[in-house]
Amino acid sequence: MTAVAYADGCAIDPVRVRQGAFQPEIQGLRAISVLAVIWAHAGLPGLPGGFTGVDVFFVISGFLITRLLLKEMEATGRIDLLGFWTRRVRRLLPNAYATLIGTLLLALFLFPGYSPGHLVRDVIFAALEIANFRFAARAVDYFQSEGAASPALHFWSLNVEEQFYLFWPLLLTGIGLLWREHRRRLIILALVLIWCASFSASAVITFTEQPIAYFSTGTRCWQLATGALLAAGWRSIEQLPQLLRVIMAWGGLSAILFGMAAIDDRALYPGFLALLPALGAAALIAGFDAAKPEGLLRQGLSSRLMQWIGERSYRF
Repeated sequence: MTAVAYADGCAIDPVRVRQGAFQPEIQGLRAISVLAVIWAHAGLPGLPGGFTGVDVFFVISGFLITRLLLKEMEATGRIDLLGFWTRRVRRLLPNAYATLIGTLLLALFLFPGYSPGHLVRDVIFAALEIANFRFAARAVDYFQSEGAASPALHFWSLNVEEQFYLFWPLLLTGIGLLWREHRRRLIILALVLIWCASFSASAVITFTEQPIAYFSTGTRCWQLATGALLAAGWRSIEQLPQLLRVIMAWGGLSAILFGMAAIDDRALYPGFLALLPALGAAALIAGFDAAKPEGLLRQGLSSRLMQWIGERSYRF
């Protein structure tokens, strides 16, 4: 599949940032996450926590989508909701539905141990963009090593993002209409409240109902809100000292890689451990454009190979 080209089905935000210095480095960050997820699912040694690449993708999507919407709001005074959703549908659904149909047909022959009835229902829920809630309700163990996993399991993260694409523009539009003069401050306040509520729920529910914490949008939206806060507060981030931002970038990359190497399927995840990849991704995005263009960080993330891999994490 081209729209969902890595193991966890998380649709990378299709928006190109055409202005500013973000796009090459973000493509490189996408590449790191894609490779880590594939590595972990392949069962190769060294990166047992490669599945945390999905958390990084959530932050990237929250950042890019919010940046796009805020630019449109500032330029036109409003958000074209119909246009936004139409673009998402055109980019995501044809490839997603083609993959689901292919998965359904192949799995009937390749997954004899998985109930055909469950398979059909899983595919229907994924097509309706609510498969993550189905897996949470069924208390599916994402890290199960025995038994047949649903062939549609990896659509859970795509569904989380699609739900974000549906409700986040609505919230921004409502804030913009009701409080036009102070909308950016109120957007940041709303994001902080969402972040605190979602992360608190994730931290608590991970200890009691781990599958719900893992799959539910409510316990994952703090990661999307992390990227959104980055976009909403970008003017303040640009005022930070250059050295501090470079340190943030290297620290963020180190946190992402450490999490991928140290976290494994025995950990209570997401919970507090998810702070490592999410805040690491935020710190890296916040700081990498302050590094020297010829430096190792930006050269590495912007290399031709990383761009090629990152581009194929989502076909534009």
